[in-house]
Amino acid sequence: MKQALYKLEISESEEELKHMLRVQKTASDKERIQMLYLLKTKQASTIQTASTILGRHRVTLQDWLGNYRKGGIVGLNLEQGENRVFHNGRRKH
Repeated sequence: MKQALYKLEISESEEELKHMLRVQKTASDKERIQMLYLLKTKQASTIQTASTILGRHRVTLQDWLGNYRKGGIVGLNLEQGENRVFHNGRRKH
């Protein structure tokens, strides 16, 4: 089965993604940013390749990318200190 190349414009630059990788506090947040970095830098040309590199199921990455498509970085629900920021801008305390 031929894998389709993933087509999504990742608006953050490689440098911005590198910086974000360095400052993430949780492993799950780092994985989400690393997924974007792998796709942005073409180290992974498919979701399947990125999922193999990250050791996550392909569907998990598809969910993350769907959230990114809807809300950008904020849509990925990254931890922000003690509060989690959701794509609608509300915080869960």
